[in-house]
Amino acid sequence: MSDTDAQVPLPDLNTADVPSIDDVAYHDDEQASRVAADLEAVFDVPVQVSAVLGRSKMDVGELLKLGPGTVLELDRRVGEAIDIYVNNRLVARGEVVLVEDKLGVTMTEIIKALMFTFDDLVKLDSGSAQTLMRHVDKDKLGIALKSANEEVRGFFLGNMSSRAGKMLLDDMAALGPVRLRDVDEAQALLVNLAKDLAAKGEIMLTKNRADDELVY
Repeated sequence: MSDTDAQVPLPDLNTADVPSIDDVAYHDDEQASRVAADLEAVFDVPVQVSAVLGRSKMDVGELLKLGPGTVLELDRRVGEAIDIYVNNRLVARGEVVLVEDKLGVTMTEIIKALMFTFDDLVKLDSGSAQTLMRHVDKDKLGIALKSANEEVRGFFLGNMSSRAGKMLLDDMAALGPVRLRDVDEAQALLVNLAKDLAAKGEIMLTKNRADDELVY
């Protein structure tokens, strides 16, 4: 075959139709606009916002004795921030203020624990992790750990007895293939359960392990 035989023509890079930077930026803006439009669909969804001054526990006998003039002692101290809930989920803390003739709340702290993901559960201390596992169905825990990384899986196994850990691993192996949707639902169940337990004061969601490290 000679050099003059049929040859495959090469594209001219100088004249090729390459999208300009302006075109790329336009498409990025267009995508951002679509995302914003999608979010607008939920802007008008109503939510219930509550400010909780404090709580108190009592038995039924004490409850029946309540009447006009009774002072109910709460678990909150004077000057301590109150809890702010959106749809019964703790989102922030704040201070009571007077707005003309109505009461209001000044936000003083946004609860970062709301952004907890399933992988963030490794930030729980041992006591909180064990409390969480006592409240969750073991089958759901096994499904949730199906796609978990080694750190998360090791964290949960490390907070249970070796016998319980072996049983959990055996149950996970017996599950066989699991749909990703089922895994996502199980992981979301654990995260929401952790948030609910934290709101009740039964466990503590730490922001970051690094926050507790000592510097010498």
